[in-house]
Amino acid sequence: MAARVLALGVALLVSAVMSSPGRAADIWPSRAVTIVVPYAAGGSTDAMGRLLAQRLGETLGQPFVIENKSGASGNVGAAAVARARADGYTILLATNSQAALNKLLFKELSYDPLKDFSPIVLIGDIPQLVVVRSDLGVNSFAELVAYAKAHPGKLSFGSTGVGSQGHLAGLLLGAATGIEMLHVPYRGSAPIVTDLLGHRLDVAFDALPTYLPVLGEGRVKALAVTTPARSALLPDVPTVIESGVPNYDVAPWFSLVAPKGAPAEIVARINDVVTAYVHSEEGRTKLTALGYRPLGGAVSVLSERIQREIEKWKPIIAAERIALD
Repeated sequence: MAARVLALGVALLVSAVMSSPGRAADIWPSRAVTIVVPYAAGGSTDAMGRLLAQRLGETLGQPFVIENKSGASGNVGAAAVARARADGYTILLATNSQAALNKLLFKELSYDPLKDFSPIVLIGDIPQLVVVRSDLGVNSFAELVAYAKAHPGKLSFGSTGVGSQGHLAGLLLGAATGIEMLHVPYRGSAPIVTDLLGHRLDVAFDALPTYLPVLGEGRVKALAVTTPARSALLPDVPTVIESGVPNYDVAPWFSLVAPKGAPAEIVARINDVVTAYVHSEEGRTKLTALGYRPLGGAVSVLSERIQREIEKWKPIIAAERIALD
């Protein structure tokens, strides 16, 4: 009887050790890891996820599998990860929408990015481009601001929808310079390009890669990029900051996050692999080809970026009373 009790006690002790967070982190990954991409397959976010999944799998010795869970501006996929076990086997490829902005934009949200996620790594961002129709009569960003001030409310600017990064970029510019422009929301970038080329839209704030094919035709003009540094894809186009608007920094960014409470050792291992990849020649080349500006960095870099994003946009979203269903 005593031997049986002793055996049971040893078995329970071994089970407790093996299931402890520290032990789980020691043997992770022992099976496939799921990266949830909160958008449909085939887009640039999905392509980024597959690049990272391949590198993580090769480096860490287990498959990293992409699962596309799209819907509600990425909230469907984000909510699924927020509810997952914090064991390192389910992570989210989050844009700044799921990691920060949707908390401010949506009337109701089934997850809280600050309470439900553990930041892992900042991957990169996509510069936005300030582009105008060719016959507007402005040839620089400074001339655009001057024209808008001389004709308040007369210029129209397009974005990919209410609450989109382009919409917010236009609002931030208005707050910084005092100009007023009429916002025209579109369903995607293609109709924005069509209306710029057709001279039915004056200005657009949109993802830079979209406009590379048409810039050479001379029917639209690129005036500035919205990131602090120039884009390698358009090195001759100045930044908004260079053009006279201090501290202007707008770009959708991309990150990996885990359910809150994920073991720090696992978070650190993923961070190390991804940061090394985006800083490598291969990573920089492949991400730049997709339109991304590679970033990387410590976990704290992403944590601070999330906080800054919320602090920057909260007053603007509140002032404009933007509330999405």
